[in-house]
Amino acid sequence: MDERTWELAKQCKLPACYDAAYLALAELVEAELWTADRRFATALGKKARRVRLIGR
Repeated sequence: MDERTWELAKQCKLPACYDAAYLALAELVEAELWTADRRFATALGKKARRVRLIGR
């Protein structure tokens, strides 16, 4: 999972690795990732179909 975390952080240009770690974990367990962080969700764009924005 560590390798996938770094891949996602680079690919999505995420400023924090913990965001990429949550995304990698969601991929691993095939779950949706719900977040209130609009900047994070926007940075991912269509790259992360599993990410859902709370309040939308």
